Amino acid sequence: MKTHYPVIISLVSPGILVERLHYGPYSHYWWQLSPLLPAESKKDEKNTYFPIRVNQKTKATLNNHEFTTTIVVGNKDNNNFLPGYVCQCEAIVEIANDPTTAISEVYSKVFATETRYSGLLIMGWNNENIIKELCDDVSFISQSFLLDKIKIFVYGTGYSSHTDWFHAGPGYKSSLLYKFNENKQALFVSKIEEDFSCILKIYQDQILKSTIKGKNPIDVWKTLGLIKKFNGNQLFGVENYVIQSLNKKQKVLTCSPQEWKNPSIMESLFDFHLKRRTTIMYTENYKFNIRELRAWNAFLHAVGAHNVTPWSNDDECQFQFWSKSSHPE
Repeated sequence: MKTHYPVIISLVSPGILVERLHYGPYSHYWWQLSPLLPAESKKDEKNTYFPIRVNQKTKATLNNHEFTTTIVVGNKDNNNFLPGYVCQCEAIVEIANDPTTAISEVYSKVFATETRYSGLLIMGWNNENIIKELCDDVSFISQSFLLDKIKIFVYGTGYSSHTDWFHAGPGYKSSLLYKFNENKQALFVSKIEEDFSCILKIYQDQILKSTIKGKNPIDVWKTLGLIKKFNGNQLFGVENYVIQSLNKKQKVLTCSPQEWKNPSIMESLFDFHLKRRTTIMYTENYKFNIRELRAWNAFLHAVGAHNVTPWSNDDECQFQFWSKSSHPE
């Protein structure tokens, strides 16, 4: 009788989030649909994801042998926009485009068998505690929904007063896959910019093929002339009621310096601007990353403070001066 050994999975490192990957044009490939959907997600149209984190490393004990699998940037096809999976057992190392292939190829070489293991299992992606750790410092978890047979992937939200955009605003980002030149699959990336212009970029074979700019989502997709069955609001994803709700949650909370002593107001502002984007405790020599600096800048603007830094000021500056007075001396 064949002996079945227990599969023991442990998370060696959760890895890191990379802005240009997880919130960039190819973010569609850096989020994994969760097999552990919460009850509320099953009732509505949204899908819940967790990030495929760079350098996430897991260790699996299979047949009394240790196998480690690590996520890297770049897959077996040398596509540097997509994740790759490196599996190792002793001196045997393989890279693959998915974790199932990576672990199965190494296992096959170690034991000379065709046994295959689930990539979800090996990465710990069906383990509630591991998924929770992978999402622990994530400021926004991407969502998706189906528009007929087209999956709209939303990886950024933003609010505006534009009712004809269903209150979507700057910061909103989505993507979809559809056929383009020569009837080949392409990636269509939609964005609403800070100046409220609407942008559609089309990528094919890892190359930016076309950029269309318009005053609203409907005009952008009319200019392109594809997928005429749906309007631009639908193809941007802003018409979906779940996405509408997420965008409305981005309506910026503000207060005046006179309200700084109100703990309820300040706690709400902290939760909105800083809670999931910054470190709670700072050491003396702590260095802020760009995301944290932007979060603090947004918070200070929201509470009515004014940047009075006496030199050229940008997101990467480590030293800034702020005042609650609009006319500091």
